[in-house]
Amino acid sequence: MTLTGKGYYIWIAKDCERGDPERIVSVAREANLSHVIIKVAGGPFPFNIDKDSGFDYARPIVKKLQANNISCWGFQYVLGDYPIQEGEIAVKRTLDLGLDGFVVNAE
Repeated sequence: MTLTGKGYYIWIAKDCERGDPERIVSVAREANLSHVIIKVAGGPFPFNIDKDSGFDYARPIVKKLQANNISCWGFQYVLGDYPIQEGEIAVKRTLDLGLDGFVVNAE
């Protein structure tokens, strides 16, 4: 799949419209977005997962966007310090979340 159209990034999912997937979809539709790119990993670690409860803030947002025909891609800051682990977490998060694509933010 090729990334085309107008979209936006979500860095900290729980802070974007208070993490409310319905509200995020509403804002995305109002802006006529074709896609949203959400941070799912940082370096070799998953991102947007609560450290205490394990709740994955990205998952319901991804599902709600996709259910509303807005493609959802993941992104990750890749630092290069742990390249194997960075690659592994990128693949794991992409598959686990059923993302439409993935963007590498090489730092």
